[in-house]
Amino acid sequence: APHAAAFGRLVRYELADSHPLAALPASRTVLLGATWQDGLPIGHCLTHGGDDLAFGADGSLLVSCGDGAAAAELDGGGLDPALFAAGATPVAQDIGAFRAQDLASPAGKVLRIDPATGAGYRSNPFYDGNPRSVRSRVWAYGLRHPLRCTIRPGTGSTDPNAGTPGVLVIADIGASAWEELDIAATGGENFGWPCAEGRDARAPRLPGMPALP
Repeated sequence: APHAAAFGRLVRYELADSHPLAALPASRTVLLGATWQDGLPIGHCLTHGGDDLAFGADGSLLVSCGDGAAAAELDGGGLDPALFAAGATPVAQDIGAFRAQDLASPAGKVLRIDPATGAGYRSNPFYDGNPRSVRSRVWAYGLRHPLRCTIRPGTGSTDPNAGTPGVLVIADIGASAWEELDIAATGGENFGWPCAEGRDARAPRLPGMPALP
């Protein structure tokens, strides 16, 4: 089916001393997505869910996440009702690609979390006092499909409290006209999707689409 609701989950395992490729089942720790409501929304089989992982110079884990919207059409919400059924993704996030601009949604973001617990850092740009909230985990936003990300070698602090994990380079897959190579030198950067793609503001084809400042 073209619309197949699901959610993304990030899980950490420890490796066994006896074999470098054997995971210890008892060490399983869910860092993101312990429940559907806490997971990465994926509303469509041709969509963008969890993408890539990178470690900062400070040991923090950076997780790139797609917008969870339809890839073959411009998605302003309302296309995936099963994604917002009872107990699934909160209905307030039924805004399609605009989830990339919503700090209450993990979609269309790079999250910066503690790799041991999944909690956000106080040094994150939108930390709200609750390390488990989505806002407290957001490092960068306004992304469509950040398929790959990496920290530029030689950048960043080794202190996670400094909030400088390093210069993050993000390869964001465009919709039709542009592919982006985004540079997040500091936390809090907004890369514009779906209000802009590449260098161009997108035509206002979705009701209520705001213009970027």
